[in-house]
Amino acid sequence: MPVKARKRFRAFTGTPPGMYRPPSPRLDRPALIKWPYKYLASARPILILYSPFHQQLNRVLFQNDGYRPRFAFSKRTRSKQSPGIGCAGWRGRRRPGRGDQGPRPGEGMTMKKSNSVKLRGGKPGPFTVDGEEPGETVKRLTRALKSLPVMYFEMNGDFEIKSVTGETNTLLGHPAGGIIGRPAGDMFAPDDRGKAGDFFSRISNGSDHGGDEFSMIRADGSVFPVHICATSLPADVPEARIGGLAVDLSKMHGNNRDLEKKHNALIDYAIYDSTHDLLTDAFNRDMFVTRLQVETIKADRRKNKESIFAVMCIGLDRFKDVNEMYGTRTGDALLKQVVARLRDLLRPDDVLARIYGDKFMIIFSDVGTYEDTITISEKISRAFGDPFFAEGIPIPISASMGISIHPDDGRDAEELMDKADAAMYYAKDRGRNSYQLFSREIHDGIVQKLRLESDLRQAVRKDEFLMYYQPIVDPAGAIAGMESLVRWQSPSKGLVMPSEFIHVAEKSGIIVEIGYRAIEQVCLQNMEWLAKGYSPYTVAVNLSTYQFRRPDLVKEIAAIIERTGADPRRLKFEITETGIMENEKEGIERLHELKAMGCSLSIDDFGTGYSSFSKIHDLPVDTLKTDKSFIDNVPHSMKAVAILTAILNLAHNLGFSVVAEGIENNEQYDFLRSMKCDFFQGYYFSKPLPPEEIEKQFLLR
Repeated sequence: MPVKARKRFRAFTGTPPGMYRPPSPRLDRPALIKWPYKYLASARPILILYSPFHQQLNRVLFQNDGYRPRFAFSKRTRSKQSPGIGCAGWRGRRRPGRGDQGPRPGEGMTMKKSNSVKLRGGKPGPFTVDGEEPGETVKRLTRALKSLPVMYFEMNGDFEIKSVTGETNTLLGHPAGGIIGRPAGDMFAPDDRGKAGDFFSRISNGSDHGGDEFSMIRADGSVFPVHICATSLPADVPEARIGGLAVDLSKMHGNNRDLEKKHNALIDYAIYDSTHDLLTDAFNRDMFVTRLQVETIKADRRKNKESIFAVMCIGLDRFKDVNEMYGTRTGDALLKQVVARLRDLLRPDDVLARIYGDKFMIIFSDVGTYEDTITISEKISRAFGDPFFAEGIPIPISASMGISIHPDDGRDAEELMDKADAAMYYAKDRGRNSYQLFSREIHDGIVQKLRLESDLRQAVRKDEFLMYYQPIVDPAGAIAGMESLVRWQSPSKGLVMPSEFIHVAEKSGIIVEIGYRAIEQVCLQNMEWLAKGYSPYTVAVNLSTYQFRRPDLVKEIAAIIERTGADPRRLKFEITETGIMENEKEGIERLHELKAMGCSLSIDDFGTGYSSFSKIHDLPVDTLKTDKSFIDNVPHSMKAVAILTAILNLAHNLGFSVVAEGIENNEQYDFLRSMKCDFFQGYYFSKPLPPEEIEKQFLLR
């Protein structure tokens, strides 16, 4: 292409599937191709590009490779110097990693003037593509105009139609000759004739080009939408002043309606997805907070200030047991059944949400009085009296409930939710299967818990935890080992027993750091005793359920053993059976890893877990430690004696030793020795002692 022509030529590069981009920033100042670029660069082309015209254009552009010319069209300018300027489009060559590109200068095509091409009335035609006869270009354009819902028209200065090319019969309902010589306004619906007149007047008065959407009218009186692009024609076309291209949008509008329906459906789904729990179809937490905020505003504006509303937090009791016993699929089915049953009890204005897991919350709008709140709570509690049927399985399950009241317990959403949640956990701690209204007692408990949690974190930083040791003896009364027990030496509270802080430490996660420090202190103490020449004894360390399920447990213990130089054979870890079975597969794997390190293992409080006898043979343990509740009633309770006899027989048959924990008198000691129990522990022999007292009373003997 000649340099001068290239400077004046602007190309549009196609990107499948039919989205157009300019090849360079120079297109922000279009020269010859003004109206095509203007409308491709605006919002309007979205309508045109997805019309049948666009679909045909897309097929033409992207059906072949190479630089073969695919279409051509005429575009005259206002300039009287170039009456025959036109534009051509082509398929660009694909470059590696860059998709389809437009032509490079000098490649693929050139352009030339061709006065021999006649598009209309002997007027000069467009540039043509090398290698193609001008007549072929005309035929191509004619076929395109006839095959697409497009009509090209020209009108004179009086806005009378002088020529029409394209699907006039299809668009307007009569042949082209039927509108030649008629006012252009006859093509438009009455409501749009004034708008069309103003539009063409601007074009005629030198606006150069423009586009807008109008309503045209067919011969049968039906109205349809079109988009018209129009431009002023050069002065060397004396009988025509304005040229325009009308594109039928009716089919496109139909497609748009379908797309709009799909779009709206997607929006509806997105809204539903963002506001609902997809498992149970209840609201999710975010939506619950929003509805609760609205409820607080309504309540504050309510004239009757005596009226209240309530927030209830519901937590299913022992839901984890259901998942472990029947599987998560049954657990999910149970949650759906719970929601369905709760919905049957709610009024239309009440709001139910699943917050997470087995926790639900309800807004009881305008409940009236505190007595009404209690009535509702009892009604919800009774709803859990009958078993739920999940996956065809009858599952009895109870619920603990906490209730907060607006405005007495709080005026904003988060405060009401927090207090209902606290009341629910208070109900769980007091035995489950009950409801609890938030109270001053619960508030004081929360404050105390937060204060204790803060003190525990500070105690970890200041290393205020100590290890005490309680001897474990053999049938002859000789020391055979020890159990380590943590104590908190608080500067303000003195020596604090585990029962006063372990629950908060587990709930807050602080127990993990406390547990690792306890293991390290035991390892160091063992090394110190060995250095003093005392006989080596195995020392038991308790692993909390929270700590045992930590994925880094074995790695951390191995690091402590390596760091302290302790002998892992002198470490015994005690884990409750429930702690192991919370995640049975991972729990057993973790036990095997600890066993492989050389550590001993013991099941603490054996006989109280739900899978005691059915799972014991899978566990790589050395010792079973009986629960103190069995020892308390020996030898006078025949049931306690029967349980202890069964545990001893089972353990010995499987090769395990048994430690009877909680021996408090000689009668218990003699009776258990007669039953061939292996080891004994309790206050009858010694209370837990600090290391120096253990040395004096037991190790120096």
